[in-house]
Amino acid sequence: MKSNFIRFWAKFPLLSFILAYAWLVSLASGLFRFAPVARELELALFDKIQSDMAIDNKDSDLYKKYAPYLDQICLINLDTVLIDPETDRIKKEPLAQLLDALHQPCRQSQSVLVDYLFQPKKTLSPGDSMLLAAFRKLGNKLVLPSQMVLKKQLTLKGESSQVFRTDAQIDSVLYSLGLKNGYTTSFSDGKSGVHRYFKFAFDDGSFSSVPLLCAENSPQLPTKNPMTELHFILRNQDKAGEERAVPVFQARDILSGRLPKNVLADLVKNKFVMVGLIEGYSTKYGVPVDVFSTPVDSEMTGSLLLANAWLNLKAKINLKTGGLWLIFLLNLLIGLTVKSKIKLARRKTLSSILNTFVQILISLILFYWISLTFLKWWHIKLSLGMTLFIYQNHGLMWTWWEEQAGKFAKKLGIPPQNAATKNDDDN
Repeated sequence: MKSNFIRFWAKFPLLSFILAYAWLVSLASGLFRFAPVARELELALFDKIQSDMAIDNKDSDLYKKYAPYLDQICLINLDTVLIDPETDRIKKEPLAQLLDALHQPCRQSQSVLVDYLFQPKKTLSPGDSMLLAAFRKLGNKLVLPSQMVLKKQLTLKGESSQVFRTDAQIDSVLYSLGLKNGYTTSFSDGKSGVHRYFKFAFDDGSFSSVPLLCAENSPQLPTKNPMTELHFILRNQDKAGEERAVPVFQARDILSGRLPKNVLADLVKNKFVMVGLIEGYSTKYGVPVDVFSTPVDSEMTGSLLLANAWLNLKAKINLKTGGLWLIFLLNLLIGLTVKSKIKLARRKTLSSILNTFVQILISLILFYWISLTFLKWWHIKLSLGMTLFIYQNHGLMWTWWEEQAGKFAKKLGIPPQNAATKNDDDN
């Protein structure tokens, strides 16, 4: 076996180098994934790519690609008219009036998410009674968030990523009231506190998330559904002179009649309607309410985070980690270029230091572009850290490999395959 390999190495030095190079980089990439620094670098890189790609307005690069899904979203912001500035809580009576104004127009909507935690007491107050009546008018279109507390620490993979009904304490009030409800819990990566993961349903099917309940004709989840890494494509920040990717309508305009019911009916038809603190809210002490650090926005509102989770389901764009076989194939292609690169380098008059600097600069741009392309079009996180590192030395590796192949060829009496190439290079 060993002698066959040496004979192959001596007879076909370039082909054997390409295969060995791709295998080495793939092995190093697989081992490097276990290093904590690799995880941090990977998260930082792909957060940067997601942030650069995030859609704010209709001029964004990816808007056209996701327009069929973004056009299915209608955002209604609960502005300050509905919030008590003293208690920083949403006023129940105006919210009930808003939902009353929505129930007729929303009959042809996909679903209506009211991102408001409804926690009535055993004896309903007048405000609770008004809200409950407004909720029931919306019927099966309505989805509400429910209070949920997990009793276990979840991991991203494996058995400890599974959640069953016995693993959570769920507020049963909404069940007893006959209202459809789900959970909204997102998960951070732990160290940085950035919320990037979501679990769309319990593994025993006993409880579903709000985005899953809102996603009409959503794909059936596998029996064992792992933690999903969200691809945040919608940031929707308001920028002067630019039209937002998804328009945000104000609750005050609906309550005042400034937005007529016939116009509102057209706006919400066949849409996923989200009512919540879309544009954020800060208390009288300047503390932001219901915001989360995400890869694309350090203060994304909970409502927009749920909208991104819904988009991941509808467009099937959740992030996946690229397999080592992809890295192997990519490095096969890189190995193919080594001989022409060495030939070109021998003819250059640039100093070795400048040549090294140019090589690093080109490879940084190239590998970033490759990572961007895989994330943009296939939602694959392709970790190229070791590919980049080893690439800086692949010329030296080829030179050593070629010399050893020549020695083995001489010992085995095999005519060198690269003599003509060497002569060409010397000329």
